[in-house]
Order: sequence, then structure tokens, then C-alpha cells
Amino acid sequence: MPQPRALKPNTRVGTYAIVEVVDTNSHSVIYRALEEGSGREYWLLEYIPQELAKRRPGSATVEPLPGLEAMFEEGLTRFLQEARVLSQIRDPYVIRVREYAEAAGTAFLSMDLEPGISLDTRLAQHNELSQEELCHLFIPLLKGLGVVHSHGL
Repeated sequence: MPQPRALKPNTRVGTYAIVEVVDTNSHSVIYRALEEGSGREYWLLEYIPQELAKRRPGSATVEPLPGLEAMFEEGLTRFLQEARVLSQIRDPYVIRVREYAEAAGTAFLSMDLEPGISLDTRLAQHNELSQEELCHLFIPLLKGLGVVHSHGL
């Protein structure tokens, strides 16, 4: 089902071409994107909070909803500040943020695309996780969370 806030496949964002929408949440849309030149795939995260902004019809441009401009700008500023901090972290437990930039009235950040399946997919396939699988997933996740928190995020 198409996501009204999401960019369509093949839309260009800087040096990236959108391949598909991976996920949406209340604050952002996550895409799988192909980098021009290298041909490598990355995650591309777009700041587009559903309660504060909409995409201009027929356009890639994001606009704050009337009366919510200040809240949108505050969130955009925080998104870019967090992207800047994340881009400086080099740790095996934290996905690497490659680039971030403002574009089309909003902001994007690109992250390394790690292979694997989502937890949702795994649970749909097997309905539960063993203690060993939980430790395998959550110990590295908690280590990464500790690293991010140590950087003030």
C-alpha cells in the first residue's frame, strides 16, 4: 500500500535514488536507496513528522502544516543535531551515519545498510525467540544504546 508521506521509487535525493519504502513511523520515513556512482545500497532516513508536515502534492518538497511551522523547525534542528553527533560515532554496535543534509524543505541522513531480516519478519516466521536468540539480538543492541547515550543522545 503506498505511503502518502513517502517518496516514490526512483526519486533522487542528492546522490541517492529511492529503491523502496522500508518503514514509516510518526516522525520519519526510512527508504532503501542506491548511491549514484558506487552502486551501493544505504538506508535513507527522511524527517517528515506526520502531525507537523505534509508533502506538497506532486512534489518531493515537505511543508510544515499551517500554525505548526515553529514546531516543525525545532524538530528539524534536533534531527540535524542528532545526525551530526551520530555521524561522528565509530563503534561496531552503532550503525554508521554516512551523510546528512537539508533538502526539499526537510532533512535526510544516510546510514550503512546492514544485511539481515527485521525482528518483525523473524517473529512472523517463528512466532517466538529462544533465550539464545534474545541474547544474540539484545546484548549488542544495549551496547549500542549505551554508546549513543554516552554521546548525549
